[in-house]
Amino acid sequence: MNRPRIAQIIEATTGGTRRHLLDIVNGIDAQRFELHVICATRRDPAFLADIKAMRARDIPVHVVRMVRSVSPQHDIVACRDIVSLLRRHRFDCVHTHSSKAGVLGRVAARRTRIPVVIHTPHVLPFDMHAGAAVRMLYRFIERRLARGTDRLVCVSRAGMLSAVGAGVAPAGHYDIISNGVDVEAFDRVSASVAKLKTDLGIPVDAPVVGAVGRLTRQKNFGLLIAAAARVCGVLPDTRFVIFGDGEERRRLETGIAAAGLRDRVLLPGTREDIYAWYPLFDVFAMSSDWEGMPYSLLEAMGMLRTVVATAVGGVVEVIQSGGNGILTPPGRPDTLAAALVDRLKAPLPERQRMGREARATIEKKFTKRSMISALEHLYTQTMEGRLETGDWRRRPYENAT
Repeated sequence: MNRPRIAQIIEATTGGTRRHLLDIVNGIDAQRFELHVICATRRDPAFLADIKAMRARDIPVHVVRMVRSVSPQHDIVACRDIVSLLRRHRFDCVHTHSSKAGVLGRVAARRTRIPVVIHTPHVLPFDMHAGAAVRMLYRFIERRLARGTDRLVCVSRAGMLSAVGAGVAPAGHYDIISNGVDVEAFDRVSASVAKLKTDLGIPVDAPVVGAVGRLTRQKNFGLLIAAAARVCGVLPDTRFVIFGDGEERRRLETGIAAAGLRDRVLLPGTREDIYAWYPLFDVFAMSSDWEGMPYSLLEAMGMLRTVVATAVGGVVEVIQSGGNGILTPPGRPDTLAAALVDRLKAPLPERQRMGREARATIEKKFTKRSMISALEHLYTQTMEGRLETGDWRRRPYENAT
């Protein structure tokens, strides 16, 4: 069989989904698969640099004007453009990512009779905070689209169970392929903690709680700020550093000022060299309301950090509370603060023990190498036979609802 041609379709070119796409295109064996990228650039203009880098590696990138929100006018145009690209390049497989590209890409794939269609939701839209009517609509859409999808890839078991419970598709229709990180890259990090603190204006002897993520509702950094006020009441020298940017920045800045924490909670923005900053953290905190399989958590654990995180989504599949990290209930600033105080007061050998267990978890289950290998196996197994026989039929799976 000739090298199959696979289109990766994505609109959400930010955060973990952007990272996931880049890991795929940079990690998949180019001798076995020909990858194309069909993407949008409206959400994050910085993605243009990624496009330039991909094209420099001879990966074709096709820009389509997809928008995040539901917009019939824009969506019809974007779907038409995707249909045109799929017809022009005669792809053997389409792999869509997240909600908007998952809808438009799979509709276009069905219209153009693409032999194999794979979808990775990352986080299911009906698992996000929304009204009951909106969640019902999302479930209906996902059920309908699943009928023409060969495999659904979830980044966590929690995501798969949520989809099965919502009647999207039976359990046998899914593959669980967790996100993974490059553990070898962590060992190449060389950083002076004293210099990092000086660069941010933090006293050298101050303990630091760190967080990394887009400043969005999902990450609920407002919860972390509320916890910071409690922590600083017990350990007043503690500093909180939240790396990232997003639409919630102004609201978070207002909350920091209102709590009198301007010199205690820092929002230094995004860092492209984020690996170099993890050694700054005595404790890594995650305060999210929902998650798939967050890269920042995997990175912090791979960097031997002590982790305190809310027990949501795939997070509970990574952390064994009390072993390789600490889990706290979502939406509870008091509990989060108590866990942070406990870890900051813990003796250094205890924090180091927890960090070593965290790193061992990543090395065993959550490496980029294992993620890429699993995807390559999925592509091969799903396309095997379908392409050689020219079987273009869409066979709805049993028990579809």
